[in-house]
Amino acid sequence: SSYIIGDFGVQGKGINAKIVNKQDKLFFGDVTRQGLNFYGGNIDYDIPIKLDCKSDIKITTTHYRGALISILVDNVEQGKIVLPPYELVVKGLNKGMHVVTIRLHGTRYNTFSALHSLWADKKRVYMGPDFWRSVDEGWSYEYNTRPMGVLKTPIISVAPYEE
Repeated sequence: SSYIIGDFGVQGKGINAKIVNKQDKLFFGDVTRQGLNFYGGNIDYDIPIKLDCKSDIKITTTHYRGALISILVDNVEQGKIVLPPYELVVKGLNKGMHVVTIRLHGTRYNTFSALHSLWADKKRVYMGPDFWRSVDEGWSYEYNTRPMGVLKTPIISVAPYEE
């Protein structure tokens, strides 16, 4: 096997995959369907917001596939989202424009895993010889990637700041 990693997209169809130009923008949803079939790095979703007064904001991200989410406001990390209820409150943001960044921390599954193994999701085998099985009903020529990304548009709620 060999791995080619770089600044490009991939168009995957069944057993075929070819290198293509990467998309300019990603959208909420599975990024493996947006040209990042084998991507394993982090993904930043930047959301500009305008506050009419000093405010608290609550970011809710209930559906994502990745390791965890970091929340940044104006490039300053505010905290992480990893457990229910999948939300984070940022207090006391000043009036004006801000950029909320939802940083999905990716996993390396779609980059380095046994993507032709059908047992990986069915039997949850450990990462041993059976995980890399390459014959019989455990093998597929099609790439079996897992969904990755923020799968549902996050909700950003705004409330006036209270000390």
